[in-house]
Amino acid sequence: MAIYLLADVGSTWTKLTAVDSKGNIVGQASAPTTVKTDIMEGVDAALREVRLQTGRKEDSIYACSSAAGGLAMIACGLVPELTGEAARLAVLGAGAKVLRVFGYNLNEDDLREIEALRPDILLLAGGTDGGNKKILLENAQALADMVSPLPVVLAGNRNAARQGAEILEATGFSVKITGNVMPELNRLDIEPAREAIRTLFLSHIVKAKGMEAFSRHLAAPLIPTPAAVLAAGKLLAAEMGELLLVDIGGATTDVYSYGGIETPPGMVRKGLLPPWDMRTVEADIGMRYSLSSLVEQAGRDLLAGAPQREQWQQELDKLLACPERLVSPGLEGLEVTLARAAVKIAVQRHAGTLERIYTPAGPTDILSGKDLRRMKTVIGVGGVLVNSPDPIGILTMDREGLLPENPKLMLDSKYIMAAAGLLAGTAPEAARRMLADSLAAL
Repeated sequence: MAIYLLADVGSTWTKLTAVDSKGNIVGQASAPTTVKTDIMEGVDAALREVRLQTGRKEDSIYACSSAAGGLAMIACGLVPELTGEAARLAVLGAGAKVLRVFGYNLNEDDLREIEALRPDILLLAGGTDGGNKKILLENAQALADMVSPLPVVLAGNRNAARQGAEILEATGFSVKITGNVMPELNRLDIEPAREAIRTLFLSHIVKAKGMEAFSRHLAAPLIPTPAAVLAAGKLLAAEMGELLLVDIGGATTDVYSYGGIETPPGMVRKGLLPPWDMRTVEADIGMRYSLSSLVEQAGRDLLAGAPQREQWQQELDKLLACPERLVSPGLEGLEVTLARAAVKIAVQRHAGTLERIYTPAGPTDILSGKDLRRMKTVIGVGGVLVNSPDPIGILTMDREGLLPENPKLMLDSKYIMAAAGLLAGTAPEAARRMLADSLAAL
């Protein structure tokens, strides 16, 4: 029976999972990620342990990574609420983090900021097919004149794409032309741009020492870890119906939703119809490295009603001063409170909004973004939830706005979501078995 080796090379830990062709886990190991010396040192350390467990060499290797800081991008569009938003969603759906979104003509300050940020990839969009060409071409020229060459995915008006690429390539930019992220007004088509970004990801991630050598052993191109999680959730949603994944990390909180795009009777949709499978990442909401921002966003009521408020405040101050610190024994409730706040803020931002306006014909409800109220399942992902004494308390959300109303709560108990996503395309049945074995009802 074939054995697949699934590798998740994170910024701090490298996790390897070996599964057979039926999806049974036959080996697991982890080792510190050795990004400062050679990625292969950490991979080899975990690989030796896995091979001891399996008693043999694997048949094929698949991998995802968020090492080397993951993939950082800038998106440029025409109207911020339209092609700018479409570009942002394409970047997030590819598994990257968005450093900045620019709309309209890039001015001198914008260009200086792009030069200072130095994204790994820039997504240049603008105009529907057959629509405005002027701004996309002017932005291409401005980038060529004032920004050092970098990889560009050009996903705008197809009538201007070739000319825009030629302008950029003349000054040393590498350009990948792909389908327009918004070919028609209010219609998204972000999958071609997602795929182009994932392809370019490999050329970025090999900057980490040893990653290029590791990539040569893979059966498929290396992908960003969030893209693997997105693929796993898509597989689950095909069987379970509309669902939500929440992954709380030390620096960010990622939310993935599948569904929520129907417009309920009696409502009117405003703006872009969001993608059925959508990811958002909150870079200012995390349990350690962005804890100060989480506390600020949660507000002064964060510790209201805490049974040990004074002790919790003292412990919180220690965590803010030293992000690597673990919560002191007996004060785990503080960690639960912080994680619940992270979930609430991140899911609220992911969800759409509902606004009531009054017209001569009577009140009308205007829906923007995703309506999560009918989500059947909410799945917690990541070590914060797996190791928590109260994952139910973390994932339970108030019934407000467009948040899930009465979902079933589940946990990725074996921390297998990204690994399963690596097999979603080539061995979906094995991936489903992995997920079924890991998902635990709460």
